[in-house]
Amino acid sequence: AVGVRALALATHLDPATVSRHLHLLRNQEDPLIVRVGLAKGIEADAYALVVPDALSQLVERTPWERGRVRALHPVFRALGHTAGFVFEALSTARGPLQLLEIAARTPWWSLSAVRDAMRTLAGWNLAVLTSDGWILGPESPDTVAAITGADQEHQEAVQTYRTQRRAWWAWLRRRHTAREPLEPPPDADYAPPPPPDLAIATADPPWRGS
Repeated sequence: AVGVRALALATHLDPATVSRHLHLLRNQEDPLIVRVGLAKGIEADAYALVVPDALSQLVERTPWERGRVRALHPVFRALGHTAGFVFEALSTARGPLQLLEIAARTPWWSLSAVRDAMRTLAGWNLAVLTSDGWILGPESPDTVAAITGADQEHQEAVQTYRTQRRAWWAWLRRRHTAREPLEPPPDADYAPPPPPDLAIATADPPWRGS
């Protein structure tokens, strides 16, 4: 299972935000995710994606392409989430895309937000407008991340979460051998453990760049 800190690294969100949204998503009347395993010790909750009943007929009519959902590249800590999702839309396309086609692939953003994201990507040469539409540009996201400092910010988050995770594991070991209940690690840099349904990640899953 993947915990909230791993998801926070993948989405560039705060772990508390990830926890809150997992809780909201699974408690919808017609949810997109279901919890299939409870957290225990160092093991995080396990979730499964499901198709809501309201979307079942649409899904049956819509062809699905095989593939994996990638984590947002660290550069989008600096360039923003909208640019990140637009970049992913371009990277998974089989050819050039028009603005409206990009917007259709990222329907949770407004058309104006998508247009602004395209300007941002074009400004860093991460996207280029050709006569046939938008395509990925020649610049590497790694290079832009280094210029903007987003790569350093990402690595700092990785190290912070590793420290928190090790503190959590150490506390679990002490609790296992202690005769009296122990309080969670009091370190100022350590966030108290969340409720059982919002467990901490047990590994450091890598993000995937372009």
